[in-house]
Amino acid sequence: MVCHKYITALKTIVNISRNKCKKPILDNSNFFQDFKNFILGKLNQGFKIYLYGHSFGGSICNVIAEQLYHKQLFIRTFGSIYISNNQEYNENTENYMFKEDVSWQKLSGKCIEESSNRIKFVPLPSNFCSNTSSSEEMVSQTPCKKSRLNPFGSADEWKIHINGYNFVEQHIIPEDMKNLTMITK
Repeated sequence: MVCHKYITALKTIVNISRNKCKKPILDNSNFFQDFKNFILGKLNQGFKIYLYGHSFGGSICNVIAEQLYHKQLFIRTFGSIYISNNQEYNENTENYMFKEDVSWQKLSGKCIEESSNRIKFVPLPSNFCSNTSSSEEMVSQTPCKKSRLNPFGSADEWKIHINGYNFVEQHIIPEDMKNLTMITK
């Protein structure tokens, strides 16, 4: 048995890949509509909300950014498989991405121009794709391998997508929480 969210995620990936983000995504998802209504309800009650999403979670956040424009809603995504190219978009949204990430190479890069101010490209740590841990061994590191032929990406591209954002999240989320604490005092 396959969980509903995995089916929705796979349908979204196929939709982005085939249609280059020209068709709306998540429109028929009850989960998404319920989630959006929950967020809107909390915003209307005066709450300040930070949404974080990685990969498919980032695509959910980007669709929220297309539909909810509220000064108390802050959205951060990491390696999102979809980045909105809609004219109307929540201005408090930041999409962090590695250019080497399979989600950019195979999906999000089809949705939006690389020069867009909606994307914050972050540098990949120089030793990320090497299997070394000591600084002496980093000198002979191997670069991340890309796959131009495999439509699903190389092992290194997936390693970047799955594990690469940990250090970015470790800096962004605490900074957001510090700003949130300063505002509420």
